[in-house]
Amino acid sequence: PMVVAVAAGVGTSKSLAVAEGVAFLRRSQAPDGWWADFDTLAGASDEWVTAFVASVLASPGIAAAGGLPMAQRAWRALSRRRWWSAGRGYNGSVPADADSTGWFALLAEGLGHGGSLAARRARRFLHSHMRPGGGIATYALARPIRLFTGLRRISFDGWCDQHTCVTAAVAQLAEFRDDPRIHSFLCERQRNDGAWGPYWWIDAEYATALAATALVNSTNERVRAAAERGSDWLAVRIGSDGPIRTSWYPSGSPFATAWALWGRRALVAREEPGLKAAAAWLASAQRADGSWEPSALLRIPPPDIVDPGSFAGWRTDTKGGGSIRVDQQAVFTTATVLRALANARD
Repeated sequence: PMVVAVAAGVGTSKSLAVAEGVAFLRRSQAPDGWWADFDTLAGASDEWVTAFVASVLASPGIAAAGGLPMAQRAWRALSRRRWWSAGRGYNGSVPADADSTGWFALLAEGLGHGGSLAARRARRFLHSHMRPGGGIATYALARPIRLFTGLRRISFDGWCDQHTCVTAAVAQLAEFRDDPRIHSFLCERQRNDGAWGPYWWIDAEYATALAATALVNSTNERVRAAAERGSDWLAVRIGSDGPIRTSWYPSGSPFATAWALWGRRALVAREEPGLKAAAAWLASAQRADGSWEPSALLRIPPPDIVDPGSFAGWRTDTKGGGSIRVDQQAVFTTATVLRALANARD
């Protein structure tokens, strides 16, 4: 009964929350089109963050709510930056990587620019980062990022490995969506509990939502079954009153809850009380300025660490390898919640 009561007004509050969240991102966007978030030794991210936020704003439910002009402004900024390079990076100083480039390519698709030269070059860049195992590596070569960091006596096997979270994001692209090599890689990397573990993130909801949505339309029964197991894991993660509670956010993580809501909603057609409760909780958790509490926990493994779960030295008071950083400007979390709410049913 409590879930039903909380969810009863989610339609109206959801629409209002989306409008106020879009307004927050409008105020947060620089006049030249950029957003910046996540303070690290390399500085804040503008290219990766801008590509992600703009790809959300270009999606149908949010573009119509005022997101389209911001996404177009971001596209112009990203297209003019690094004109000599096929890829995009964490920011203008860091070498290009597949994660940032993947979101840039998704933005191009969302805006109808998939046939542009910049988008075609970006997809070729992504193909060059595919490993024989079918996964996408964040960095194809160690030398550029080694020179940037100045770390000459350490392996970059971790950063140059194929990553589940990066692969699942790239798999959202039309050109990669039906690639059997990616499907095989994701199926092999699925955990026994149905989730997918990310490399660059604390919360498995991120990688699981993306992987499940990438696999669900496959004609292969084994692949579809993997997507359904991932979706079921997301459903279990959502609390009876809506939020996903973690050790970092015992009252509820907007970031983790939003990914679970979006990923589960994309795979199930039936109504579920948990999904309505999650949407209602997210709408109620919005702050006065239209944002949500920063809760996107980016982890930066030391470059030689292939399995972040094996590393025990995580810190929040540093900004380099071994650190965990949050989106202190709330831009990444807010865009993530908007993505989930815009796709949640009234």
